[in-house]
Amino acid sequence: MHPALTFAQLVDPDELQHIADALHAAAGIPFTILDLNGTVLVRTGWQRICTDFHRKNSVSAARCRESDARIYSRLGTAPYIEYRCANGMWDIAMPIIVEGTHLATLFVGQFFYDDERPDEDFFRNQARELGFDEADYLAALAEVPFFSRDKMRKIMDFNLHLVRFISHQALAKLQLEAEMAERKRAEEELHDQLTFIRTLTDAIPTPIFFKDQGGSYRLCNTAFEQFLGLPREEIIGRSAQECAPEPFGSIYRDMDQKLMHEGGLQTYELKVTTPDGAERTVVLIKTRIGKNARHEGIIGIIMDITDRMQAERESRRLRTLLDRTFNSMPSMLVGVTPDGTVTQWNQRAEAMAGSDTRPAEGMPLAEAFPALGFCLNMIRSALATGQPQTREKVRRTTAEGAVRYEDIIVFPLAGEEVDGAVIRVDDVTERTRIEDLMIQTEKMMSVGGLAAGMAHEINNPLGIILQCSQNIERRFDPHLPANTKVANEFEVNLEGVRQYIEKRGIGNYISGIRDAASRAARIVRNMLDFSRKSESTRKPEDVNALLDRTLELASSDYDLKKNYDFRLIHIDKDYAPDLPQVEMVQTEIEQVVLNVLRNAAEAMAMSGMTEQPHILLRSRRDGNHVRIEISDNGPGLGESTRKRIFEPFFTTKEPGVGTGLGLSVSYFIITNKHRGDFFVESEEGHGATFIIRLPI
Repeated sequence: MHPALTFAQLVDPDELQHIADALHAAAGIPFTILDLNGTVLVRTGWQRICTDFHRKNSVSAARCRESDARIYSRLGTAPYIEYRCANGMWDIAMPIIVEGTHLATLFVGQFFYDDERPDEDFFRNQARELGFDEADYLAALAEVPFFSRDKMRKIMDFNLHLVRFISHQALAKLQLEAEMAERKRAEEELHDQLTFIRTLTDAIPTPIFFKDQGGSYRLCNTAFEQFLGLPREEIIGRSAQECAPEPFGSIYRDMDQKLMHEGGLQTYELKVTTPDGAERTVVLIKTRIGKNARHEGIIGIIMDITDRMQAERESRRLRTLLDRTFNSMPSMLVGVTPDGTVTQWNQRAEAMAGSDTRPAEGMPLAEAFPALGFCLNMIRSALATGQPQTREKVRRTTAEGAVRYEDIIVFPLAGEEVDGAVIRVDDVTERTRIEDLMIQTEKMMSVGGLAAGMAHEINNPLGIILQCSQNIERRFDPHLPANTKVANEFEVNLEGVRQYIEKRGIGNYISGIRDAASRAARIVRNMLDFSRKSESTRKPEDVNALLDRTLELASSDYDLKKNYDFRLIHIDKDYAPDLPQVEMVQTEIEQVVLNVLRNAAEAMAMSGMTEQPHILLRSRRDGNHVRIEISDNGPGLGESTRKRIFEPFFTTKEPGVGTGLGLSVSYFIITNKHRGDFFVESEEGHGATFIIRLPI
């Protein structure tokens, strides 16, 4: 047994305490377990004569210790030891042994057998000898339980089985500790072996790698890191397409798929571009390992054979290096002579021109790439000054009518055999949109603050209107003594005035003023709640009440530019009663629902539909979630739109109308921040249903 482990570490003392308490409650058996240091681990039913007298007096406490020492010396000679302590009562001790080691002792006592009576004179004399209060001491003596010898034998038989059970449980835990220690040792040994293998492979100058059957890298050496130009942390878990530039990533993928299908040994030659831009010729040797096993995959090495082939392929290699480097750039690149004649371009430029590579060579820049015709002056300036010339965020409209923004830089080239310039075009549309969005966000933050201030100012006159309308009604109430008193002063019949007000509908006008002011105050309050900066505080919310608040916000949203009036849309509610509250950030969920409602209203308004616009809000419990459905009878979504609807910057609106971020932000709020689900069900021409599932 592990020498450092104690009894309390091998068993649960609290659970044993519950067993002892149950035994004492059922049979009145006093029960104690002490470890070898004398620490009390379990204790129940201790007698007052022991705790209040014997253990507190130095003389009687010494007798207790003397009895304990005597009983400890006899443990192990029998399953349990029965003895009468020096203070005149019975105790029974039973050792608890785990794997041959005595770890603790179970005590039953103190008690008397019912076939003998305690010697009251002995205890009376002992009380006088030790200075105890005789009456209280004898009262404590009377509390000591009596048991028959047969019952005590049965109790100790039960305790014997209990001790064996405890020992078995402790031994099981001990064995578990040993197994865990062995597992830890095995894991450490495995770690050492893996460290050795990694050290060994890192010492090999040839790139080595292992991919799983899904095509993701799982192991590689330092040479392979250098080959890809990426640290190991950015390689492991990623595919070749994610780590290597095209077309190499696709080649690796296709060849890997062929190897996994056919098996055997695969060898092929490939020209690659190293991280430092050099063109190298390599041979990849790969084989599939572990078929149908846990670690099935591909192991391979990459051998550089450039030096062997360089003499015969040097010229072609340089040209290939230039072309591939040129084409791998994400920017559009066009080489021109000083007079603007096209000499070279990359694949991005070809895609922009919409032509194959042969006709454009030797053509004037303005003819080959009409959108770059204005760059002639930039080319001249770059060559004259020797400095790059830049124009940022140049607007261009594509053949499909989409607006793109591009940064254009003209770099001068100078040398003995080279004279001209390179035009680099970078698409910065997304960056521009983000910058515009940031500006718009700052504006909206300012507008939100202004709106909050205006709302506070509006609330003051609204409060006055509500109070005055209520006071006007009260001034005509004939049941108020103050009204009657003033009316009598001027000989006015209040009942007649009240009938006149009722006949002329003045009361309805006043009620209308009060209702309209109340509705305006409610709208202002909702706007204030919605515009306040969210502190991302989660708290339980009523989903049905949140939907109603959001509808009130939407009903006050009228945008002439988008040509829709939410108040003209027919709204149906189908709320499930007694829904459980959902923990959420209220303003964020309101933002999501409001965004979906606005999108539905815009879509129905812009579709030119002739039928009555209709929106249905439904709430239901869906297992461990609350489900919110927002349906409309608008134009719906096609399959291609439905697949991309939650992508950032994707929008079906006209250029300049939408940012394409509303639904992507809403998707992030629901799925990431609230751990819910957000999806859409729709067919083109049959409306759309956006579904939100929030965990309860």
